[in-house]
Amino acid sequence: VEGLDLHQTIRNFVEMENLEERWRRCEELLIDICRALDHVHQRGLVHRDLKPSNILINPEGRAKLTDFGIVKDLDPNRDPHRTGTLVGTWAYTSPEQIAGRPLDHRSDLYSLGVILFAMLTSRRPFAAKDMAGYRKAHMELEPPRAREIIPLIPEHLDTICHRLLQKSPQDRFQ
Repeated sequence: VEGLDLHQTIRNFVEMENLEERWRRCEELLIDICRALDHVHQRGLVHRDLKPSNILINPEGRAKLTDFGIVKDLDPNRDPHRTGTLVGTWAYTSPEQIAGRPLDHRSDLYSLGVILFAMLTSRRPFAAKDMAGYRKAHMELEPPRAREIIPLIPEHLDTICHRLLQKSPQDRFQ
């Protein structure tokens, strides 16, 4: 896919003077990513490494999900990754993944919440120096609301982001 990855796109959001355009663009990208995740999840898979550098933006401005190297098949008879070893990127990892608990599609939704927070605020909800710091943050700390960082963020995007970042998978979108 030619174009930028979402990480670079998020960096470019800072330069956008028209905040309404930024929120519209965040929403468009969120919809594209949700469609891609739905496609993956409908096939009984969990991406497990959802992060901005694994989302490419094509020349038409559409988000494309990439890097399925550590995808998890929810069918234990077909899962090539049966190990309990933590895989993924700590800054975007769900509480259940970082704790080594069983995963389902809602783990990717938590990671999507971290990405949406970054799209809206240009920073992640948690910063840490190492895995132990991210483990504590993702498992114990309440994430800030995106509107606490930038009060002009539309309420519906803040609400979606907040729900995606819930610690318990049952409290996220189902």
